[in-house]
Amino acid sequence: MPRAFVIGCLAALALALAACQSVMAAPLTPTHSPSTPTPSPLRTATPAPVDLTVPGAAQRMLQRLVAAAGTDRVIMAEVTAESASISVLPPGSTEPVTWAYRDQEMQQVASDLQYVDQATFSLDDFDLSDVGQLFRVAARLSSSTQRQTLQIVDYSGGRVMMTVTTNPESRTVFFNTDGSLLPELDYHTRSGLIDGLAVVIDDRPAIRQLGVDSEAGAWVEYTGSNRTTIRRHRPPKVPVTTVRYDDPPALPAFPTGSIDPDAIWLVVERTLREEGWDGQVEWSVTVDDRAETGVPRMYFTIGTESLVTDLDGQELPDS
Repeated sequence: MPRAFVIGCLAALALALAACQSVMAAPLTPTHSPSTPTPSPLRTATPAPVDLTVPGAAQRMLQRLVAAAGTDRVIMAEVTAESASISVLPPGSTEPVTWAYRDQEMQQVASDLQYVDQATFSLDDFDLSDVGQLFRVAARLSSSTQRQTLQIVDYSGGRVMMTVTTNPESRTVFFNTDGSLLPELDYHTRSGLIDGLAVVIDDRPAIRQLGVDSEAGAWVEYTGSNRTTIRRHRPPKVPVTTVRYDDPPALPAFPTGSIDPDAIWLVVERTLREEGWDGQVEWSVTVDDRAETGVPRMYFTIGTESLVTDLDGQELPDS
């Protein structure tokens, strides 16, 4: 066997052995990594915001707040599209407590609301089934949808009303408990005069003074407790306000049943017709017994005319 051939075979064998040693010395690398899950940080799901303008949503949220407060003696409730709150009087307490739904959370919150003999009420007495509809009605009348807020609160003299306001402030829109609009009263009409007087007189058997102004509305004064004077006023566009004065009434009382709204309107219509004026001329009347005759008289100012009549609307000679 030729010497060159043997040397070549030995060289090839040496290379093969070296390759095997290299492979055996190399660390084994797994082709697949273990399937151990990588821990991820815990996340708390944020509740989705509630749209309180959806039918039924505000009513349900307010019911939850009342349940959390533990009493239905509410003195104020407020609702926006995104939030709701109630202020209540806990049993045996005169310190209001406020519960609110804000930023997707319901909790007791701080409030600077004070209790000053406001009327308490139950939310069950108010139609809150569709706050969104109340907002839409209010928007048509106020010409604004900016940050609308529905509020239920003692408006005046224990009369609890629903109102919708905006921010920036526009016209306040008033609703009755059933969700209907508080009617506007036109005191340039017979129906407005009759409705306004009925509201301010209410069920008072006797009053000291009564008045109607075509621009300002109807009002009465009567004796309150402890010889105070109570004044009730119904302007054309807002509910009745009640104001108490410490001074006792200065005029004699007379029965409200002696007042006939038709007799008042008769004088207004007759004067407008005689003077040739249209129905928008400003007028006013005050009814009282300032002469202390035992029978009230009606003191009119209609346009530029002034006259005094009896309760039937007949002009008196000394007027």
